Amino acid sequence: MRLGELHSLTWSDVDLDQGVIFLRETKSGVPRSVPLSQEAKLVIESTALPEKRMGIVFKGRRFAGKASIRKPFYRALVLPGLKDVRIHDLRHLFCTTTANIRVLKKSFNFKFRSVVFKI
Repeated sequence: MRLGELHSLTWSDVDLDQGVIFLRETKSGVPRSVPLSQEAKLVIESTALPEKRMGIVFKGRRFAGKASIRKPFYRALVLPGLKDVRIHDLRHLFCTTTANIRVLKKSFNFKFRSVVFKI
């Protein structure tokens, strides 16, 4: 997901039961669904109690959530000593990793996802 998509994410577009986010407004102009990993689902669930899940998911004091996403991200880079890493770099990392898994799966004819992740 892009940072702008996270900023505008509303609870009405999050389906925690199905583990998916629906993005209505995207850079390409084409709406899409994004599956949630178990970790992402836990993070989203932790942002608000069920009875308070209305409006914007990642609320910040300013910029409609930008502050609430960027600050923890850059703090998390300090401990491992990572420099020059942007939030957008995570999107590229995900795409590369996913592409590599698909190549492995196809190349070695793995039928089960769990086998690929053991490598």
